[in-house]
Formats: sequence, structure tokens, C-alpha cells
Amino acid sequence: MAPLDGGELSKIRDGLNDAAASALQWLYPNGRLIRNEFSIGDIEGTKGESLRFNVRKCTGADFSGGDRGFGGVLDVFIAKAGNFPDGLALARQFLGIPESERPQPKQGTAKGRGASDDAWTQIIPPPADAGRPDFARLWPSATFRAAWAYRDAAGCLLFHVARYDWEETGKDGKRKLRKATPAVTYV
Repeated sequence: MAPLDGGELSKIRDGLNDAAASALQWLYPNGRLIRNEFSIGDIEGTKGESLRFNVRKCTGADFSGGDRGFGGVLDVFIAKAGNFPDGLALARQFLGIPESERPQPKQGTAKGRGASDDAWTQIIPPPADAGRPDFARLWPSATFRAAWAYRDAAGCLLFHVARYDWEETGKDGKRKLRKATPAVTYV
């Protein structure tokens, strides 16, 4: 999935909210709109009325799914897709944003604070043959604790999230444990 800048995200959110009724009808052909309230059975799109969304206020909830609240149409798209990148892809499809105008992954080099001198290239998603990163080497001044792989619906690796912690002395002279969970998006 390509990186997303704040401008594009705002454009997608505004575009979906401005066309809330038609966006939800597109996403859920079995849904019904009565006055300002769109309803469908659940996030999967079954018939019924447990998922309700006010198209004027752009808020709603899925009462069949543990009362999951929605703060905009994009939240519904993300919940339907199962994850943020796939929800954005659905939103872009509804809004008619052609593939050629979608943001592409940025290539570059970076050096982290206290990290190895080796430069790295960010690639999202990584190539299928990419190995598991050596997380301990990525941030040698911190202690690596764990890492989790995030995958798309087809099971392809998107990125890892690593857990690091370190101790530092605060202005008050007390030792504090600091934690970070950066996304690792390179090979």
C-alpha cells in the first residue's frame, strides 16, 4: 500500500462524507435509506437494521458487532474491508480515483538515531521474497522485545511493527522506561 498524505486522506474522507448516502448504497446494495438514516443488517451487508448510519451527521454504529461506532463513512469502508489499506482501496474505487493518480511508495534512505550506519530503502509492500528484518540491529541503543507482521487479506506481508524499550533519566533525575513501536517497512 502506498503512503498516504494528509491531503489525500482529507480528500477521501470529505468525498465519502459529502456523498454518504450513495457511498453506503454502493457499499451495501441491500441497505435502505429512510429519511437520513441508512441501515443494513451488519458490517458484512446482510439484510436487517442493526448497522445504522446517519448520512447527515456522518455518524453511526453496528449494534450487531459489539456496538462499533463510526465517525464517518470512511470508518464504515474500513470496517467492511477489515483493515485500513483495503478500506482506502474501496474508498478510492467508489470515488473513481484512477490507479495512475494514487500515491506511489516513496524510495529513500534513512538513518535512525543510534541505528546502524547502513542505509535502507523503504518499500511498501516489501517484495514477496523479503526476509524477516534483524530487528535488534535496527535500533541498537534500545532493547528489542517483539515484532508482529501485518498482512493484507490475501496474506501478503505489508509491514512489521516492532516493540522497543529503553531507560532514560528524566529532568527530575528519575529513571524512566520509554517504549516505542515503530512500523518497519523496509528490507
